[in-house]
Amino acid sequence: MKVKRIIKRNIGKNTLFFKNISQNQSDSIIFVQINQIMAKKKVLKPTKNRVSLRTHRQIFTLNDKENNFLKKFLDKYKIKNKSKFIRETLMCEILRKIEADQPTLFDDIN
Repeated sequence: MKVKRIIKRNIGKNTLFFKNISQNQSDSIIFVQINQIMAKKKVLKPTKNRVSLRTHRQIFTLNDKENNFLKKFLDKYKIKNKSKFIRETLMCEILRKIEADQPTLFDDIN
């Protein structure tokens, strides 16, 4: 509703422009103005009260082939945050291995 009010104010300022156009043309102009207003990105501020601060730094090295492979993979799938990708991939594999190694109530007897 606020967007429509803003656009109506802008149309009122430009009455000379809107006198000579049809209703369909004015509707399309309003639609474009709504999209321009709605397209503005909201800037997200980082929160200072994170639940889990990442304070433990882990460093690993790659050889040339591994590094090129990783770069190509990130480019191909348009991954922008390399650190997040590596962290999530590593943790998923660790959790999968832990679940596979857990003892079960009835082991396979075969």
